[in-house]
Amino acid sequence: MDLEFWIYEAILGLIFVGFNISLINESLKYLAQRRSKRTTEVKKTPMIPFSQEGLYEYKGDNHKKHVIPDVRILCSPIFKSYCTSSKINKFMIDLFKLRIHEDDGTSTRLGKKCPLPMNARVISIKMNGFKHGKELHEFEPIDGAAPGSSYEFQMFGDQKIQATYYVEGGVSYPAGYCIYLSKTGLRDEEFPLDVIRESWWLALCQGRMRRMSQVTSAPMEEDDGSQGGKLCEELEMEQIKRQDPPPSYASTINIV
Repeated sequence: MDLEFWIYEAILGLIFVGFNISLINESLKYLAQRRSKRTTEVKKTPMIPFSQEGLYEYKGDNHKKHVIPDVRILCSPIFKSYCTSSKINKFMIDLFKLRIHEDDGTSTRLGKKCPLPMNARVISIKMNGFKHGKELHEFEPIDGAAPGSSYEFQMFGDQKIQATYYVEGGVSYPAGYCIYLSKTGLRDEEFPLDVIRESWWLALCQGRMRRMSQVTSAPMEEDDGSQGGKLCEELEMEQIKRQDPPPSYASTINIV
């Protein structure tokens, strides 16, 4: 009888401990989700959450290839597991359509399975129509900045993702984003990655609009209209090939 009683008590104790662990985990998840919804005002100067001194730029290593050359990554020289979030790796795989092919080498396969190194601290992603600048939060139009243009910055989450906007002609274009891993042990819920995902498609649409406006604003003696018509046809064919989803988030374009 005593043995059965203690077994029963032990089972109840395990259930109680498991319930409390689950409750704590859900509470931490809830708090992380709340932090991820924080958004700062748009500012004229960038917000750098921690010093990047001593960090080195990732170019791949002996075992894993850097398979996304359009993405710049700064890593800690001390090998700590900052980027433990499976959500960020999956996000990069989906965004850049990293698919393993039969002829891929071992290092390429590893790079596609887990594109971000564990010791990554800053991840810089440029949008369509832009190129990386000197600093990771700097992005420049491929065809050069227009006279009178400017840049603005906005932080999402608890200093986790910073947006760089390029402002030209009263329209704010998403130029690129930086993901910051300020410490180890960050939860998946800390990162509002949908901000980047939506801007990725928005940048494609805005890039086309910007190119069209440049063509239509060209002097008549330099363009008789055939170039604009040709560009329209090319853009239509490009859209058919890519099968871009409709920009339901087009309302996020900032008019300043």
